[in-house]
Amino acid sequence: MAQKPDLKNEKFSMQERNLSRRDKPFVAVVIPCEPGGDPGACLQALAQLPARDRALVAEVWVAAGLNPSRQRNLAAARARAPWILFLDSDSRAQPGQIPALLEAAAAEGAVTAGGPNLPLADESPLGLSLDAVLASWAGSMASRARYAPVGARRPCGEKELILCNLLVQRRAFLDAGGFREDLYPNEENELFNRLQARGLRLAYEPRAWVRRPRRGSVGAWVVQSFRYGRGRAQQMRRNFFPGDLLNLLPLALPLAWLAIGLLAPSRPAVLAVPVAYALACWLALGLRPDRAWYLALRHHAYAAGLVAGAVGPLPQRPGAVALAKAPWRRPRAGR
Repeated sequence: MAQKPDLKNEKFSMQERNLSRRDKPFVAVVIPCEPGGDPGACLQALAQLPARDRALVAEVWVAAGLNPSRQRNLAAARARAPWILFLDSDSRAQPGQIPALLEAAAAEGAVTAGGPNLPLADESPLGLSLDAVLASWAGSMASRARYAPVGARRPCGEKELILCNLLVQRRAFLDAGGFREDLYPNEENELFNRLQARGLRLAYEPRAWVRRPRRGSVGAWVVQSFRYGRGRAQQMRRNFFPGDLLNLLPLALPLAWLAIGLLAPSRPAVLAVPVAYALACWLALGLRPDRAWYLALRHHAYAAGLVAGAVGPLPQRPGAVALAKAPWRRPRAGR
């Protein structure tokens, strides 16, 4: 995994401008959750940010419902700050994250800026192994930048940004129509494609990360990978962009196994292909057989999701949303 820089002592040029003043809040934070869900971990992390970071936050909205795209849309429409920071209910904001995202958007002339999400500091051994897969080229290709700080600040495409750590210019978001409310997950990727089609820019900032827990079981890992594949296929069905074709690469695996099954009786040599694939997974994940297994599961579950999303029905989600402003600031001493 790429070396993780120390944000704690990072100095941002934002401090030299009005963006660091307490009377100039620039960001509205939007947190979707399920009805009865608990965004407490996200709110607590916001409250524990340094004062200069908290001074940039104008308001925090919690949107409860069963349609995350609609939840985010309604909260962004209600907010009044010029920038929206989308977090997930289990995202833990980190010191320097908000200033770094604002700086990246300004420096790159971008309407959206994002960074990676990293595992918790006390992540379980299983979670760390799954994270190693996510952050590897073999596991995520260009999207590994969503799970590790990769490279320097730069303009980017939709594959490098993730919705649990995303700053968006509110006016550009609303002008584009927000997220498609008939799409989840991958609603952010579809929006990024539309924004870029309008000639607008996206930015990646490796210094601006959140922390999030990784999946707690192998079964949950398989379900997550399947959902990502299904969401990508459904996204392509609703609004196709040529760049999405790269995400169909995992389909080569089931096609290869089908061809091998048909050819093996007459050409046993083709059985070397699965052996080569297993060896490649093993080498790609540092000679760790457990991680190689998780990588293979990710590939195959994602491919199965692609098939399900391509041929299955396009789901509709309930529209009811409960919006509330959240009290989140750390109480002052003596209160």
